Amino acid sequence: MQHRTLMPEIKRYLTENDAFRFSGTMELVYLKTSGDFYFYLLKDLASEPYLLKVAAKASVDSGLGNEYKVLRYLDDCSHTPNAYHYDHVPEGFDRDVLLMEYIPDEELDYTADYLKVAQIFGSIIRHGAELELPRLDDPLGLCLIRGKDNLKDALSSGVFQVDHLYFFDGFTEWAEEHLDRKRRTFQGVEPVICHGPFEMEDFTMQSPGYLYNWEGAYLGDAAIDITRFLARTTSLMEADVILRAIDREDFYFRWETTMGLEKSSLRERVNAYMPYYLFELFSSLARYYYDHAKPGAHELESLQYEKLQRYLDIELMQSCLAEYI
Repeated sequence: MQHRTLMPEIKRYLTENDAFRFSGTMELVYLKTSGDFYFYLLKDLASEPYLLKVAAKASVDSGLGNEYKVLRYLDDCSHTPNAYHYDHVPEGFDRDVLLMEYIPDEELDYTADYLKVAQIFGSIIRHGAELELPRLDDPLGLCLIRGKDNLKDALSSGVFQVDHLYFFDGFTEWAEEHLDRKRRTFQGVEPVICHGPFEMEDFTMQSPGYLYNWEGAYLGDAAIDITRFLARTTSLMEADVILRAIDREDFYFRWETTMGLEKSSLRERVNAYMPYYLFELFSSLARYYYDHAKPGAHELESLQYEKLQRYLDIELMQSCLAEYI
């Protein structure tokens, strides 16, 4: 495994770098691979353990510099880990390295913890956004562009049945027709720090709850991250449940309370963004299915195939969209 062959190099980098001071015996323990990163537990017998995040790909801009910038800005936020040291492709070691606070994993339970997630998002956003990050000014338009790109080869391939062609053609037409009106919902809203695409494993619910992995952070609307979390597809994939309208209202109320707001336009912005988010999501699933169903492609494993079939089911997609379009 690549992460194992890297360990001698990492240990050499740590011991030779003046930024690290070990008062006891150093121990490096591999934890996991997630996305484009390896995670290690760095132990020093004389201090608390640290989390070491290392880019899996050599000599590329991994986004760890972005993450370090965000975490340093949020240094006094109780829902993000502390970041201590960042090296961009340091001499003698050909990949990015980020040292941060280690917090033991406590898995997020979607149905039990969704209000804690509202508080986490609200607390982070309340810290402001006075830092330089990439900016996303038109999230709806970007979803539409990406979704159409996903579908351009897939729908004409003959892989999908007629009912899927009708569904995506109709969905595309609706998204184009309503784009300008839905965009107006976002006018005049100040940008905040957005996490970007996240997995449930990016949260650890060790009290008071933390959100990790900020390498894809940017400035945008708070509704973007919250829409991803509240989408019916997310709750179904993570917990096989559907949040009721009253549950979502509780989420908004907790977020607003954390933000110190009596009322906000968050509900309206989530409702406007949701169908465009789902358009990109469903179209990406269709593209993934096409990429593995076309002649000569590597076939999907049975569990992957069944999962794709479930989320590309016409009735399920329509039910996810019903209250938004």
